[in-house]
Order: sequence, then structure tokens, then C-alpha cells
Amino acid sequence: MARVQRAQHLYGSQRVDDQLHAGAVANPAWLSPAFRPDLRGTRQAIARLADARLGIEGTVGAEAARAQVSLAMAAIGSSSLQQVSRLALHRP
Repeated sequence: MARVQRAQHLYGSQRVDDQLHAGAVANPAWLSPAFRPDLRGTRQAIARLADARLGIEGTVGAEAARAQVSLAMAAIGSSSLQQVSRLALHRP
């Protein structure tokens, strides 16, 4: 709260919005659909493609969801792309 008050003091209260907003997530134009694994069965999932390595991290509610992501990653199938899946099984 102190940071918001300080910003309001410096810039004026009408120019400071203390609400957090999440914008739309964009896919880079060069990222083809083949490199976008379906992560709908996951929670808090992150997919990172960097330096010829595709990493998936997050949690799934069932082993079937983890297997589905693994199949999606295997479908990408490139000998030059290292694939790492770190999906943890989480049951409520």
C-alpha cells in the first residue's frame, strides 16, 4: 500500500491504478501451431521454447492428462528439439 501511496504522491492519484490487470497472451508469429502443446488439462502450466528445448512445467489432476501432454509433445517430434516434461500429479 505504501508504494501505491508514494506513486500517487509523485504522479497524482488520478494517474495511478492500483489494480492488477492481465493482458492477452500472444504467440509470436514465428511459433507454428506444431510447437504449441495442448495444456488444457493442466493447472499453472508453463511451456517454454528456448535454445532447441521445449519444457513443460505445471500440475495435472490425473495421470491421463499427463499422458495426453506427453503425446502432444511427442507429436512435435524433432531430433533437434529436446523435450522436458515436469508435470506433477496433484489430486485435490
